[in-house]
Formats: sequence, C-alpha cells, structure tokens
Amino acid sequence: MGRDVGRDVGRCGERGRDGEMRGDMVARVKAERRQPAAPAAEADAGAPRPAAPRLVYTSSYDRGLEHMLRHGWPALLARVPDATLHVYYGWRTHELLHPASAWRDGMKALLASFGPSVVDHGRVGQLELLRAKARAQLLYYVGDWPEIDCIAVREAAMLGCVPLTSSVAVFSDPSKDYVLRVEGDPTEPSTQRAAAARAAEILLEWKARGALPSVDTPTLRSETWAAVARRWLDVVAADVSARASDDSDVE
Repeated sequence: MGRDVGRDVGRCGERGRDGEMRGDMVARVKAERRQPAAPAAEADAGAPRPAAPRLVYTSSYDRGLEHMLRHGWPALLARVPDATLHVYYGWRTHELLHPASAWRDGMKALLASFGPSVVDHGRVGQLELLRAKARAQLLYYVGDWPEIDCIAVREAAMLGCVPLTSSVAVFSDPSKDYVLRVEGDPTEPSTQRAAAARAAEILLEWKARGALPSVDTPTLRSETWAAVARRWLDVVAADVSARASDDSDVE
C-alpha cells in the first residue's frame, strides 16, 4: 500500500486529541499492525496458535447493530465460538438526544446478554479506535443506515481489517471494491444470517491459514478526499445543467 494512503483519509483536517492528523494516525497504527496468525500446521508443530478472532463495530448503535446482534451474531458464534465482537461508540450522543429511551435500555440489555463474547467499549480516543481496527480481522457492519460515505470502513481496510457491510446506500456502489458486501435488506433476519455465514467462513479460513481476503485495492489507494470531491462536483454540475435545460424547454 502506498505510503500516502493513510494520510489521504485525514486531509479533511480532522484531528485527534493529541493533535495528529487523522490520516497520520492511520499510518502510525499501520506500522504497529498485528502479525498474521500462524498457519494451522505450524500451530500443530508447537508454534503459538492464532489469537481468537476479533470483530469490531465502530458506528452509532442505532445504525443496525440490533439486527446484527439478534439475528447474525448468534449464528456466527455457533460456528466460531471463540469469536469476540468489540463495540465502540458509546451512548453519549443518544442520551443527549433522548434522555429517556426504552429502546436504549433494551439495547444495553441485549449487548450484556452475550456475556464476554460482546464487549462494549463505549467512546474511546481516535488512536485507540484505530488500534482496535488493526487488531481485528473484520469490521462487522451489516447496518441499515443510508450513508453517502463511510470513513470508518475506509480506515479499517487501510489497516487490514476486512469490512463486511450491507448493500445499503453507499455500500451498493460497485466501485467500493475494498468492502465485502452482503446483498439484501439488513433488517431481515435472513440477510443477517447470510452475513454471519460469510463472516464465519472468513474467520475460519483465517484461523486455518492466517489469511484474510485482500482489500488493498487501487480504489482504496486513490479514493482521497480530493478525488471524491471531484466526483461530487461532477454530479452537481450535471444536475445544474439538467435543470437549466428543463427551464429552457419550459420557456
């Protein structure tokens, strides 16, 4: 991966609390990235066995996490019982918007119901969050939120953490070739079970061979803020031109 890839994601000017550019932190964490798991043959010969599979979810909890936990995570655990899901974001924003929420109370109970297989870390610093992605094999994000882009997914791919997503909104874009997408409505149990099956296959392969699907694509390396801005400008210009043409036809 090119040396500037990590920096490009931070060119919007967003900074962490320690003053580093966000992209600089990505580059820093890449240098610390975990070693690949040992192949099964080496493990059988006495080498250390690979760590238990880790998945991360790093978005607001109201973006589809409930469907993933209710319908996907139990199916995934049935096939990969030593997997753990590490959830990051916290409730502060939701609590400010909704001081009292039966849904939030239910979600907290749901998160806790899985015991040690699901760990809710809450809100953490940017550097800690990037390190969590670098330690994980999968960014598990089969959500239902209609996003126009997702920095978290791009950062995960840069750090070797394979994004597994739904096909909603931006994730339906075939140019996003650094994500593994699952087709279907993410609010449907069948879609979440299909995603869980895909995740299990990836993690079992990683446990056996120490290999993950490659998401280091040319798109990932070229999808900078400047490049995305140019695409949006083209869309806006085309829309303005179409509206002007419609107006002239009316006249």
